[in-house]
Amino acid sequence: KIRILPVNDRPLLSLERSILKVVEGSTLPLPTSLLSVTDPDSSMDKLIIVVTYNESRDGYLESSTRLGERVTSFRLSELESGMLQYVHRGDLKNSIALQA
Repeated sequence: KIRILPVNDRPLLSLERSILKVVEGSTLPLPTSLLSVTDPDSSMDKLIIVVTYNESRDGYLESSTRLGERVTSFRLSELESGMLQYVHRGDLKNSIALQA
């Protein structure tokens, strides 16, 4: 007897651009095409992207609905609707990592 158990695989996140150029001390709206996510196991409107690494306190993601507040996770739909931006407040080089 063979039994097949369904597995919910992790979503696949791919960056369309790995580098964004931001003027020092400015805010840049994230392009809606910044990343793409595929997941045949889940509905796209329920996917959450998590900021897993933020190299510097001088740069962070924020939502246009919560200005001044660091975003540690967001729905893919927030990015697609243009609600996210990168805030640069210091060092020239900043890095963040995202995971779906």
